[in-house]
Amino acid sequence: PLAELPAREEIVIVGGGVAGMAAALWCGRLGHPCVLVDPGPRLGGQLHMVHFEMIDVPGFARISGVELIRRMWRQVPATTRWVAARLERLEASAGGHTLTLRGKQELKLEARTLILATGLSRRTLAVPGERELRGKGILATGSRDIDKTRGQRVAIIGGGDGACENALKLADVGAEPVLLHRGAQLSARQEFVEAVAEGGIEVRLGAEVTRFIAGGDGHLESIELGDGERLSCRYALVRVGWLPNSEIYPSSWLDTEGYVPCDADLRVKGEERVFVVGDLRNPP
Repeated sequence: PLAELPAREEIVIVGGGVAGMAAALWCGRLGHPCVLVDPGPRLGGQLHMVHFEMIDVPGFARISGVELIRRMWRQVPATTRWVAARLERLEASAGGHTLTLRGKQELKLEARTLILATGLSRRTLAVPGERELRGKGILATGSRDIDKTRGQRVAIIGGGDGACENALKLADVGAEPVLLHRGAQLSARQEFVEAVAEGGIEVRLGAEVTRFIAGGDGHLESIELGDGERLSCRYALVRVGWLPNSEIYPSSWLDTEGYVPCDADLRVKGEERVFVVGDLRNPP
């Protein structure tokens, strides 16, 4: 609980995904108690989006995202405290940085050392119907609820690796994927582009999505394109890249795309005791 935190902590890690949990593990290993700040309701970040067994995690023949989270949390020392709160404001102070946290109540917490691990979020199209139809035809992943797509047309918006990989995965279970990409050519790796072509997957280039439309049952029924065409489909998957979760940080810490530049020691430029880990950092 926020009320039980002291006003000052030696180390505060912001973000409870893989990078934040790994940082907490190593802080504990080196004898440094720390506070892990993440709004929850559960730790693990993007691993909760992995609904299949991963076969390329070193040390495991196969493991699910949720099971990997459980194992990582069991490794984190008891000296690490997880605070289920959101970082609302960050200000430099004489003793480091002062964080304004919001859980069930508000608390100010001063951190001598700060580790940024807030990662990325999926980029959205920000068009009408997208938010309203999430979970009602707009899928969160290409593997969760995948059986429902069998025999159904699934519009996949995007032209990169993620879009092509999901199109191939959906085709394998008997769905009818159609790739909608606003560019003149797919931006995915050549191996994915070739696999999509060999699989006979329909690709619509120069296709800009302007609206998601619900049917009478409140479920996705069609997608409106920039030329006015309405493409009938019961399911859709948006794969148009990622955005860094960095809007709360000072602009001096960010590059032009919102990532946090750091040196070889992961130290944020211009700061002595601020570090960045995981997908948020630049270089990757």
